[in-house]
Amino acid sequence: MADGSALNFLAVVPDRTWTVESWSTEGDAAELLAAFDGWHPFVTGILGACERPGRWALYDREPQRAWSSGPVTLLGDAAHAMLPHHGQGANQALEDAVVLAHLLAGTDAGGVPSALRAYERLRRPRTRLLQAGSRKNAGCFQLPDGPEAEARNVRLAGLPDDLAWIHGHDPLGSLRPATAPARTPAAPAAPATT
Repeated sequence: MADGSALNFLAVVPDRTWTVESWSTEGDAAELLAAFDGWHPFVTGILGACERPGRWALYDREPQRAWSSGPVTLLGDAAHAMLPHHGQGANQALEDAVVLAHLLAGTDAGGVPSALRAYERLRRPRTRLLQAGSRKNAGCFQLPDGPEAEARNVRLAGLPDDLAWIHGHDPLGSLRPATAPARTPAAPAAPATT
């Protein structure tokens, strides 16, 4: 950032005692460094260079029951807040915007509530899967060294296939009539062999 003169990072440390809901709370640089004691010097060097770290909690929210009311709707994190463990918060806001814009194009004021209901119906299944996956990954990514972490690492080695349903998604595809059954994320396609 800033032409290479600044670095933005996110360091996650489990702390069930932290309950402040704020994006502007200042953390303690010494506590930050202590939380990563024993890590690779590259990591501790970055953390040690941070003079005034921010500190905030990651709060998980249940999926909203409804996103729309009359001619007003929510999108992105306002509609389906998710933990950052799939890296999909901003992407889902963009997907929402693409689908919403398509559904609202050419719609008069009387058709807006119907378009918003269609938007919710089309987007809710995907965003709920991503919310649940992000929640599940929170535990996966925070494992201490040992057999569980080793099993996780084996699973992570297959991520390109496992995540194709996330990164290969066409948001406008949900607006076209289905010509074949949708593939679920639990059943990724087998890699081609020759």
